[in-house]
Amino acid sequence: MYELLIKNAIIADGYNCGVGDIAVEGGVIAARGTISAEAAKVIDASGKYLLPGAVDAHTHFDLQAGAFRTADDFRSGTRAAVCGGTTTIIDHVAFAPPGTLPHQQIKAYHQLADNNCYCDYAFHGLIQQADEPSLADMATLKERGIPSIKVYMTYEHALDDAALRRVLRQAAALGMLTVVHAEDDAQLTRLRDKFAAEGKTEPRWHAASRPAEVEADAIRRLLTIARECGDAPLYIAHLSTKAGLEAIRAARAAGQRHIYVESCPQYLLFSEDKYADATEGLKYLLTPPLRQLADNAALWQALADGSIDVIATDHCPFTLAQKAAGAADYRNAPCGIGGVEERMALMFSYGVADGLIDVNTLVNSCCRRPAQLFGLYPRKGSLMLGADADLLLINPAIKQTVDSKACHGNNDYNAYQGMALKCAINTVIKGGVIAYRGGEFRLRECGGHYLPRSL
Repeated sequence: MYELLIKNAIIADGYNCGVGDIAVEGGVIAARGTISAEAAKVIDASGKYLLPGAVDAHTHFDLQAGAFRTADDFRSGTRAAVCGGTTTIIDHVAFAPPGTLPHQQIKAYHQLADNNCYCDYAFHGLIQQADEPSLADMATLKERGIPSIKVYMTYEHALDDAALRRVLRQAAALGMLTVVHAEDDAQLTRLRDKFAAEGKTEPRWHAASRPAEVEADAIRRLLTIARECGDAPLYIAHLSTKAGLEAIRAARAAGQRHIYVESCPQYLLFSEDKYADATEGLKYLLTPPLRQLADNAALWQALADGSIDVIATDHCPFTLAQKAAGAADYRNAPCGIGGVEERMALMFSYGVADGLIDVNTLVNSCCRRPAQLFGLYPRKGSLMLGADADLLLINPAIKQTVDSKACHGNNDYNAYQGMALKCAINTVIKGGVIAYRGGEFRLRECGGHYLPRSL
């Protein structure tokens, strides 16, 4: 007798899709196929899609950004994640005081996250200065199960080309993956200051100050540096433009290897028209900014053809009061929106149900590929025997709308409010335990585990 048996589901594992059963025992997948054995608990999943629990490779929980702290800490953020079908997150740590070594910032984040996560969790390291102590400490990160590091080409800790070269060489030597926020800091700073001097401080000027070429030029520079470093592995975070995508495709066509690409639902579903109203526009301040409809279409096509590897969220929500700090000047508002709970329902509704991608593309971009790229596969993102029994049931027969009052995060608004959904998250199973079902969050304790990783 199994502990749990899911019967008659439409099972999608990233490779195939067909009706079958999955049995769970001891927190892992114990059997798959047509199963006649009995179980202590049986779920009839007829007509529902069964996917691996989703992996969100880009969250910002309990993030201090200047004077502002995100609305979601690890407890509320992982609760929302589970209710949306995400059973593993990989969090990006915040900037630290000068002189802080990467492993020291990870230690600080363990104090925030340990015993406060409902889902399993891991961290990306952060290099904010490419000095010798930080570069040497990268080896410490890898030894401690953190084989991915984040660098920025903008913000106060932007790395110049020489610093990027040092980081990428060290990462390649250690077998680590470098995650990059790619925007050209000099261009965007010049444009932002020019517009501000002209009194152009409404939210729409946020997008104007960071046009598509700001992203594309940074990506071109980054790819050139990586190629000079022996095709050092790169993971380009939150791709938002067709121009950036074309730069990546050109590099791949020229034979450059180890280029991996992430985008986010907001860059597939929203466009610059969100900034038209000055008040509403504050809600959609994020970096990179929202783009044009042509960019949306290009990114959907890139996801369908495999040019985009991962759909993450860059979950970084701030409250209405925090956003209102930019009422007179958008530069004073914190940038970021939520999405960790909404991602899977949105991607199914506007991707799978609308025919832009198939269900296995959804599985690959939101489950399998992030687990593979960041050293969690096949334990995560997989329906193989022995994989963690992190499972997601999606009901495509239910039509609803995004309602912030029904969501489980801490923020007081939802960027996706009122959007039509062509499905519902029916059941989420975490480690063989029913964590969410029928609109009810069922976990009473934060039982998420920290996951050391190895590439």
